[in-house]
Amino acid sequence: MKNRLIGLCIVCACCLMAKADDLKLWYQQPAKVWTEALPLGNSRLAAMVYGGVANEQIQLNEETVWGGGPHRNDSPKAFGVLPKVRELIFLPDVRRKPKRLWLITSL
Repeated sequence: MKNRLIGLCIVCACCLMAKADDLKLWYQQPAKVWTEALPLGNSRLAAMVYGGVANEQIQLNEETVWGGGPHRNDSPKAFGVLPKVRELIFLPDVRRKPKRLWLITSL
């Protein structure tokens, strides 16, 4: 218990000493290839962010796409609702997107 308390104090001290400017990532140009992109994710859903101001490029990956056999991770109905999902993604009303997309994609 004493070791955990000491460890917690050390972690807290390190966090307090870190400046916000030390924690920023800043790049002069967007990534050109996959190995230069910034990986983000939680092992189930992931993205590679290339950056850019005029054109933002993000590659998405979701674990069930690569699940492999013997399970079938895709939905046979997915192709039928693809046009509707695309339409909802590009709706200007951002507040209504998540609810609508959830209804369509939860096949």
